Amino acid sequence: MHAKLAETQAQDPPSPLHKFSFSPLASYECSLEGLRSAYTITMPFTRGGLLFYNKQGHYTLGLSPLVLHWKDQHCSNYFIDTDKDGNVLPQQSLVLRFQAQSGNLVTGDDPPVALAVMPQDFVTTHAESLREGLLLRCVVGEKGLSLDAQGRPLTVDVHLDGLANQRRGGADSFTKILFQYAARHHPLTFEHILETVSLQSSSQVQLVPMNDD
Repeated sequence: MHAKLAETQAQDPPSPLHKFSFSPLASYECSLEGLRSAYTITMPFTRGGLLFYNKQGHYTLGLSPLVLHWKDQHCSNYFIDTDKDGNVLPQQSLVLRFQAQSGNLVTGDDPPVALAVMPQDFVTTHAESLREGLLLRCVVGEKGLSLDAQGRPLTVDVHLDGLANQRRGGADSFTKILFQYAARHHPLTFEHILETVSLQSSSQVQLVPMNDD
């Protein structure tokens, strides 16, 4: 990527041809030393977490299981999702997409993961407004969520909270929902990652500190 940016002159100072210049983010090998550097070294921007990339993969636009975005209170101002004023919400909030044919509320994955089903009487009563693809804001209730042995949702306590911003681009991914749930209950810590990396080879993974802006 660094070589391609240099070839296109995208890193040159702004000019009449391009208003902004591109600055590639620093990257580190996913070793103990690389992890600590990516986590602690001062960056010229507000760090928003770490991105783990599989270097052997081929990437396309959209969600990918080859990239992991991890963060905690130390390396992100928004470890747990907040409201517009920066306050942590009392309940985990998520955005799901309505499927008109099945009545399911699903994630933004491909294929989507169904996390809830609208009651048929509610769908019938609000048939004019519940169109296909409508984005709905929901919250996770006290019973939370649980997974089966294959990592699929087993029980999910989801409650409708209103309409979401329809211009946001899509529903939340299942992994984002799981990460935010874990962050509130049993977060994956930096120490856990260090311990895992110390036990196995990390030559196929690369780290990039993520901009929080």
